[in-house]
Formats: sequence, C-alpha cells, structure tokens
Amino acid sequence: MISSSIRVLQVNLNRSSPATESALQIAIELKIDLVIVQEPWVPPRPSDTTDYSNTRSILHPSFSQILPADLTYRPRTLVYIAKSFKPLVTIASSSPQDSDLLVIDIIEKQSKIQLLNVYNEEDQAKIGPFTLERCLFSRELQPNSLLLGDFNTHHPWWDPLAKPSTGADKLVDWFENQDLALLNTPGIGTFFRPNLARESVLDLTLASSSLANRIEDWQVLPDLGSDHFGLLFTVTGTGTELAKDPSQLKFNTSLANWDLFSEKLKSEITNALPSTI
Repeated sequence: MISSSIRVLQVNLNRSSPATESALQIAIELKIDLVIVQEPWVPPRPSDTTDYSNTRSILHPSFSQILPADLTYRPRTLVYIAKSFKPLVTIASSSPQDSDLLVIDIIEKQSKIQLLNVYNEEDQAKIGPFTLERCLFSRELQPNSLLLGDFNTHHPWWDPLAKPSTGADKLVDWFENQDLALLNTPGIGTFFRPNLARESVLDLTLASSSLANRIEDWQVLPDLGSDHFGLLFTVTGTGTELAKDPSQLKFNTSLANWDLFSEKLKSEITNALPSTI
C-alpha cells in the first residue's frame, strides 16, 4: 500500500466541454489528485477519418492526461493527473486495446494501486458485445485495485428501487468473485435527466477488500454540468505528514509589535537574573 493519500473525483462528463472545465475547476478547489472520466470531451474528427491517435481533451496547466491504448475510435475513458501528485501514474501493460476500459498503475517505491476506469457501452465498431463482456469479465484483478466508472447497469444492490438490467446478476457475481466492496451508498443517485421520475444509480465505486477500509469520505457532487454526478472520495495512505521544518517558515516582520516585544524581553531578562541580597 502506498504511503501517499489519493483524492479522487470520478465522473461521466457526457462529452461536454463546459462540464469538463467545471470538473477541472472543482478539482483544483478540492485538491483532487486524479480525475477519472468517462465520456470525455474531445475535438471532433474530420468526416473522412476516425483516427483519434493525436487527440486530447481540454488541456489544463495543473493536470496531465492519460488516454486509452487504442485510439482508433473516440476515447470514452480518460484520466487527468494533478502535476503536483508525487506517485508515478502510468498506463498499465494490461490495459486493453479498447477505448472503453483504461487501466492505470499508481506506483510509489515498491507499492502499487491499480485503477480500472470503465465505460460500459456497445463496441464502437459495432462488432462486439458491451464493455463488461469484451474487457472485464475475463480479467482477474490484482490486490489493491480500484474499479470505477459508468456501468450502465441497474441492480438492487446499489439501486434498490430499480428493476435489474439484463446481465446484472452476472456483474454482481463477478464483483463477488473478485472480492470487491461497493463504496456507493445504496439508493443515492448518480444520474438524472428531466424526463426521469427519479435519480438513477449508474456510476459505481468499488475497491478490493484489501483497499476498501482505506476509502474515506465517499460523497456525491451533483453540480458539475453533466447529467451524471461526480463521485468524490479519498484513499488514505500509510504515511503521516511530517511537521514543517521551522527553518523553512517565513514571517512578515513588518507586522510585529516591537514595543511589546521589547517590554516582554526586558521583563523576562529581569526575572531570569539572580536576586541580590
């Protein structure tokens, strides 16, 4: 387990440029280390090509970004990494050649957390099944894994009022076989559109059992400009913050009360002198 804590925001941005800018601004204000995005905004391609190999989402001076290994089609997963974040973040060797599942490694010394960013949707090439069947169900997760994303699947485990989606039980079985803990509060909505009678739960946060007890402050952020809400949480590290070196502290001496200091100094010197007989 890495010593650094990780502040994470996950959100489906619905291909919206304003929502992206809003999420990045919130990330700055809340000191977010990783922004885990599904359906990122990317510039449109010319009509005669689907090549996204040189594409990027909205650039920001405080963040770098990692996109999926395969950019033949529009990337539907993306990760923003704060440039102030100390651990190494890199695309995992096991990340598939698929725009809908992005696997990254978060590495600090000899410790690693693996994070999977999933957008469950039909294959863009229209020749394969949804992402869960294409990329996820055949995987064995590593210890200390985080699984985040828009699963587009209803199940009473996370949405007690919803009718289960086709294949939902298979997804739940896979979660259990991988020893994953659900961090969502059941029934707390993550998606809403005006034509819906109530909020729906589509976006999930899961962690391997070895990591789950280090997740703190899971909460929903509803006002990011997307029809999906943001999910915010912290993975607490094993390290403790060291006290600041006093020699590195800076003081504004122009604000000091020197008269009071002088009087106090004289008083302390007088009290410290040995008394005379």
